[in-house]
Amino acid sequence: MEVDFKISKDDLLDFHIKHIHETKVYKQQMRFYNIYVFVLLFGMILLLRSALYTITGIIIYGIFLIFRKRIFNWRLRKKIFKIYDSDKYTNMFQETHLRFIDDGIKISTKFSETIYKWSAIKGLYLVEQYIFITTLNRENLLIPIFSFNPLENKELFVSTITRNTNLRLKNKYPDDV
Repeated sequence: MEVDFKISKDDLLDFHIKHIHETKVYKQQMRFYNIYVFVLLFGMILLLRSALYTITGIIIYGIFLIFRKRIFNWRLRKKIFKIYDSDKYTNMFQETHLRFIDDGIKISTKFSETIYKWSAIKGLYLVEQYIFITTLNRENLLIPIFSFNPLENKELFVSTITRNTNLRLKNKYPDDV
């Protein structure tokens, strides 16, 4: 079976940003971010010892608490966008040809060719309109469902992976990405 697809940088970022709040890492980072801002403002209040600065610090922390997810998501999106702008990920946004071979999955783009052995596939997820495959080396694959023509090929694709890897298809974004 062979599948041709192309995913844009914006589609990839939107997909991850939309579901990132479900992961353990995101929740830990949000806790750390809240504590960091609280300690910073509390230190400023203790250091400056003024009623005006105390009230200002409390107001700033209140505003921060209200907008913390937007601020964090904006910074995260900016950071991820910067990562995907590097030369290392150039081939990720090219026309991609995926083909099953005896040992695993072969991914071919204009710039590279990669083989993922069946043992290297860690997870298989169906989230929204994408099939998301996680690998041991964290080179995850995001395949749009509309790239399967006819749509029944999606079932064949998923069954081939599940048969060779003994994984189950999950309908939730992975918790450890």
